Amino acid sequence: MLLRERVKKFCAAVVAGSSGKEAYLTAYPGTSAPSARRGAARLLGHPEVQLELVRLRSAGAGAEIIMVPVEPPGGEAATAASAAPAVVVVEPQSPVLSVEEKRAFLARLVRARAAELPLDSDLWQSIRQTPEGPELKLPSKLAALKLDNDLAGEGAEAEANDSLAALLRRVMQ
Repeated sequence: MLLRERVKKFCAAVVAGSSGKEAYLTAYPGTSAPSARRGAARLLGHPEVQLELVRLRSAGAGAEIIMVPVEPPGGEAATAASAAPAVVVVEPQSPVLSVEEKRAFLARLVRARAAELPLDSDLWQSIRQTPEGPELKLPSKLAALKLDNDLAGEGAEAEANDSLAALLRRVMQ
């Protein structure tokens, strides 16, 4: 996909900190909010758009690009041909996690198979020793999915944040 000017404008807005919906509205003014949410999700799913976002984000000094292997849907083991790496840009000087880092962690959590995780995995929420052996607990996968939806600008929390942002813009005018 050769990126059109509107798609490049969308990518620039996302990198500047806009939510997917806000970035879509910037690139495609006059679009309804529900259509903007769907359009943003569609654009963000294109590998070419993802690579453009990586390129723009990594243009800053000190950025590190990490390729995270993603298991294909259905739980089949990823082969070299089917593995679709996700790209995460890490800013080493940043004291906070980027949205991409948070979403990569949530994706690992949702895809984790408890029986296959080593005891020293960073995904365990708690490990308690009992007379029967170790008692292991993972965070809620459903809660992780909800958080990921909100970070992607698609969940109920994202809608509330968008409404609050719109209200603040009207008050500030």
